[in-house]
Amino acid sequence: MRYSYDAEVDALTILLLPEVEIARTLERGDNRHVDLSADDRVVAIEVLWASDGVEVDDLIYEFNLDDYKGFLRDVANASFKPAVAF
Repeated sequence: MRYSYDAEVDALTILLLPEVEIARTLERGDNRHVDLSADDRVVAIEVLWASDGVEVDDLIYEFNLDDYKGFLRDVANASFKPAVAF
C-alpha cells in the first residue's frame, strides 16, 4: 500500500494492490475513480482536487475495505496543497 500526490494537477492516487492488474474503473462522484481487478478487488483509488478534501468512508463501506480502513483514513486526513491555485 502506498499513495502519491501530484501537486501539479491536484490528484491523489492510493495504490492498495500494486501487483494486481486493473481491469476496469468506476466513477464515484465528480472527483473519484476506483480501479478494480478482474475479480472486483480494489486496486487503486484516484481522487481529483484532493486539496478540497478526501472522502473515503463511503468507499470503505461500499467496497468492503475494512482491512485498509486505518491506512485510508490516515491518507484522507493528510493535507494536500496544489502547486498552483486553480
